[in-house]
Order: sequence, then structure tokens, then C-alpha cells
Amino acid sequence: MYTVGSRLCISDELCTIRYVGEIDAWPGIVAYGVEWDNTSRGKHSGTVGGRRYFRTEVANSGSFIKESKFLDSVQPAQSFVTALKARYGDILNDVGNFKLGTKKVESFGFEKLGIRNREFRELKRVSLSRCKVGDRLEENEQDNIKQLAVNIIDLDLSYNLLSNFRETIRLLQCIEKVEILDLTGNIFTSGWEICDKSKVEIKNVRHLNMGSCRLTSQNLRTIFAVFPNLETLNLNSNCLSDISKINIKLPDSLQELNISGNSIDSLSPNFVNWRLKTIKISHNLFTSTDKMLRNEFIEELDISHNYLKNWEDLDTLNVGFPRLKSLRIGNNPLSDAIDSSESVFYETISRFDKVSTLNGSTIDKPLREEAETYFMTKVSSGETYYDRSLVRYKRLENRYGLKCSPQKRINSWLDDNLIKLTVLEPESGEKMSVCILRTWSVRYVKSIICNHLNSSILDTELFVPRGLTKVDLLDRDFSPISDYQLDDNDELCIKLTSDGVK
Repeated sequence: MYTVGSRLCISDELCTIRYVGEIDAWPGIVAYGVEWDNTSRGKHSGTVGGRRYFRTEVANSGSFIKESKFLDSVQPAQSFVTALKARYGDILNDVGNFKLGTKKVESFGFEKLGIRNREFRELKRVSLSRCKVGDRLEENEQDNIKQLAVNIIDLDLSYNLLSNFRETIRLLQCIEKVEILDLTGNIFTSGWEICDKSKVEIKNVRHLNMGSCRLTSQNLRTIFAVFPNLETLNLNSNCLSDISKINIKLPDSLQELNISGNSIDSLSPNFVNWRLKTIKISHNLFTSTDKMLRNEFIEELDISHNYLKNWEDLDTLNVGFPRLKSLRIGNNPLSDAIDSSESVFYETISRFDKVSTLNGSTIDKPLREEAETYFMTKVSSGETYYDRSLVRYKRLENRYGLKCSPQKRINSWLDDNLIKLTVLEPESGEKMSVCILRTWSVRYVKSIICNHLNSSILDTELFVPRGLTKVDLLDRDFSPISDYQLDDNDELCIKLTSDGVK
């Protein structure tokens, strides 16, 4: 009944079955190995007593449950209609008036709507979040859904047991008026071949949220094909990484795209043709803006919490995004440690022609003039380097009449301390790049790498290859990484060990 890959709810927590069978610790007993959506419930990554039974997608999110306890705790999935009636049936049958003391009070809002119509078909906004809605459509359920959900325009199906994308689309085809759809927290492990043989479209959906669905870059084409009229799309906190390798054509209607919280270091080759107004790419792996090419449509950009370290990256954005009005760029290693936050704020303002909102703060005319005067004074004295070939420089020079003395590039504190390493996992051959400070501890560098690889810091060893046969093990967790004589573009190897925890 319950097989590997099944999505379940156990004691009100969502999980995926990764293993069914015996384990050495419990001989003669069927055990279920599960991966929890709530990773704090996990104890290991599928390895117990030195033996690997399964692999989790997120480190330390797995555990084993004995069959007897599993069967007592599992909460079965329910159909959309059952969940709808359970959530809204009582409201629709409530009495329209109630007494407060001795006074008779008429109920307002949603209750009053239900009392007046007494029919589910009047519902326009429905939330079935965490209602254990499953994939399977029961016999004749499609007809029931079409009758009951005839006017739903805003549907929240977040954190349910939907796992087959094809079956979820079958459900949505019965709710023809839905415009706002939330599928957050559903892990779609199958059904992505829905568009392989025929064209399937949900044309009414304008606003789609698919955050925390563990989507990969290969799923994007299907999403855009099935939802051709999207205006906003939220794909934050997924598993997107290599979108630079695929040409992604966005719907012409799409205005806002959120791909924050992924592992993206560059954008699609046809990014220049994306007719977006807003793009959010915070909490990713961007080390430079060179690969972002150019986009003449974007007005709002969030690139905060990345790894931009050069001020020239801002100049590239100003040239490449001529309509940019709102920018979030905080938590990037742009400035020297000795620079004040005010100095950084002023310099950022000055490098952009049209940005009127920076990190959430409105930039009025007096503030901009103050910032630009301060910035050009630093440039004219040689304290700050600024490329004189830029059109932006010419405008500032003409505006403020400051003639700058010959400049030379001033090395910043970060130039000598920030290094880029290539991290290699020999067993799989996977590679990644990380930017770190030489002063960071071995343990902190481990935590950054493990976060990218979804592995546990306790299950990880780092070592530096020295020639063909010798390696240096980074085993002093609280020593600075500089103790190991690492330089820019050096290679660092990672080894995943058994955690030995049940």
C-alpha cells in the first residue's frame, strides 16, 4: 500500500517514503525509512550503523519508523472534495445570527455569505493548506469538483500531499476560474511528462506560487507551457542551479519572477529577451554581474545575499539595466571592512542613474545630490576608483564640475583576503565554486560548503590535494583557513563520511 516515493502525513508532519524493508538494527521487523519535509525531525541521511539504506535530498532529514508505529501514526490522504467539505461545511451551515448577551447580532463576512447562499459554488477564495489533499481523483469526483468549485478564483493548496504534477493539473482543469494558485511545499516527484504528447494548458492562472517544491531547472519548461498566461511566479527555495545551460522562454505576460534561495550563479542565455518588470535572485551564488548580460525591461532587481565583491559589478548593472528604479543589493561583500555603512550607501546610489529606491529606502533629490557630491569628492581625490570611460562618470563630472586627478586602482582589503576555491567531491565528480575569506575558520568554511551540498558538517571532511599522492586534511575546525596555504583558484576536496546515527 505504501511504497517508495509515496507522500504521507505522519503525526501532522509531511514526509516522503525512501525505504521499505528490514534494517540490521531491527531484524525481522519491517521498517519505513522516511525523509521529513521538516528537517528538524530527521536523525540521519539514510545511513545507520555504517550501512546506507537510502539517500535524502536534504542532509539529516531522514529517520526510520517501525511498521507498527508507522501504521498507527500515518494519516491518509483525502480527496479535494472531502477536504473542501471538511474545511468549509460547518461554516456554510452555521446559523446566520447569534446572541451577544441579550442582543441579537447579525454575522458578517464569510459566514454571512455561506448562510445566504448555502452552496459551495459561491466560494471564491478557498484555503486547503495542510489538509492532506492527495493526488488521486475518486470516481465521479471531477464532476463534483466542477459543480462545487465553479467560482473559486483564489486557491491555496500549499503543504499537501500532491506529488504527481499530471494529476494536479487534472484537478485544476476542473476549477476553471482559478487565477491565484498556491502550491508551495508540495513535492512533485512524477507527472512532469504531461506535455510530451499533447498540449495541456491552464490559461486562467495569473499568479502561481511553487516555492519549496524541490523543483529543478528541467521542470521550468513544463511549468511555463502549462501556465502560459502567468503574471507573477514564485519559485523561491527550490533546487534550481544550471538555468544558464537552457534557453527558457517566459510567457509574454510574466511581469515578476522570484527565483531567490536557489543555487544559481548565472542566468539563461536569452535573459536579454525576458520582458519582466521585477526579478528577485537573492540568496543565490552570483559572484559577478557579467553573466547577467543586458535587459531593457527590468525596473526592480533584488540581488541581495550573493557574493558580489567588486564595485564594477554595480556599474555593469547600471549600463545593462537602463530602466532600473528599485534595487536591493545588501549582504554582498562589496566594501572594505573599514567603510561605514553610510559611505557604502552613498557610493551605491551614485553609481546608478535612475535608482530611486535602494534596499527599501527612498532616494529623494537632496539625498541623491548629497551622495553624488560625497562620491565624486572621493573619486577626485583618488580615494575611490571609478572608470572614466563610463557615460555615468561623464554625467557626474559635468554636473558637479569636479576634475579628477589621474587614478590608479586602489587595492581593497578584500582583494587580498577574498579567495575563490573549486570544491570537488571525488566520488561523484561534482564541482562547485565558493568565495571565502582567508580569516574564516575551517568549520565555517565547512558549513558554507555543506549548505550548498545539502550535507551535514559532522559527516564531512575537507582536504587539499598536494601532488599525486599526498593530501592535507583540514582537521583543525577552529583554525583559520589561511593556515593551510590556500590561494585563489586552488582546489579543495570534500569527503562524505558515515554518520552512524539511527
